[in-house]
Amino acid sequence: MRSDLTQFKVFIFDLDGTLIDSERDHINGLKADVFPQAIHFVKKWRGRKRLAMVSNSSKQFVKNALVHGRMIDLFEAVCTADDVAHGKPDPEMYRLILEWMDVLPAEVLVFEDHPSGVISAQRAGCSVIRVDTGSGRSIEGVEEMTWKELSQL
Repeated sequence: MRSDLTQFKVFIFDLDGTLIDSERDHINGLKADVFPQAIHFVKKWRGRKRLAMVSNSSKQFVKNALVHGRMIDLFEAVCTADDVAHGKPDPEMYRLILEWMDVLPAEVLVFEDHPSGVISAQRAGCSVIRVDTGSGRSIEGVEEMTWKELSQL
């Protein structure tokens, strides 16, 4: 999968810990800082892929983070904790995005940093890359890359 991202129609991104460094910001109720290479990657594929976001955070936090990070117009669909009864690792969020976008799991590549998100995407039938942003949360059997490595594809 590393060399051929073109086989997928849709990229779905997790927000917290994947696109933004949000751990301390959730605690303090602040807006989070984006990972620059992550945004570079998203913008590189915008217009070439359909892009969506899935987040266990509230709709308000996600909206604030997207505005603050100048990403508000990058995603066709955004699913938050407010849209579902069950958050990750339940696959409900991913299944809802698949339904909203009218795509099959095989057409989707998910970018997640946390084991619960990886499990959620896998349970929905999607391919997953665990993005290593320095958290040290390796998951056996799941492809892992940094944003720097992904940006070179």
